[in-house]
Amino acid sequence: MRSKKKQLDFEVNLIPFIDLLSACICFLLLSAVWIQVGSLNVKQAVGGQSAAETVKVPALWAQMQDNGNVILKFQDFPNSVVKQIGQQALVKSLEDGKINYEELTAKVAALVAVVPDLKTGLVMPRGESEYESVIFLMDHLKKQGLTNLGVSPL
Repeated sequence: MRSKKKQLDFEVNLIPFIDLLSACICFLLLSAVWIQVGSLNVKQAVGGQSAAETVKVPALWAQMQDNGNVILKFQDFPNSVVKQIGQQALVKSLEDGKINYEELTAKVAALVAVVPDLKTGLVMPRGESEYESVIFLMDHLKKQGLTNLGVSPL
């Protein structure tokens, strides 16, 4: 009687696997370039260290309102500056409810001129705040010389 043996040699077609890997490598190389280009250096501004370790530096808190207004609150400013400009300033919105970036830029530039040590800014958005508005606000603060930017949790 003759036994039929099955062939134990099996060829794996590696060409589709190689094509998939080459496509993944191309995607990885292309996306790695844009990760560095589109990044914004943001650090945790509040709560990262104990109160004893915290050095009191002037900070600007930009609180976004639902109607487009921005309230600029001044924290740890020198007393002479606080007497001169007050505890906070209001940037009124435009008619369409958008942030008035020209007025914001003027007020922040005036603050930086009065307090040259001002390098910290914290944006406090609302739950209804648009992501685009938060990024534009941070961008305008960075253009005025505030290098340590942060976003407060909701």
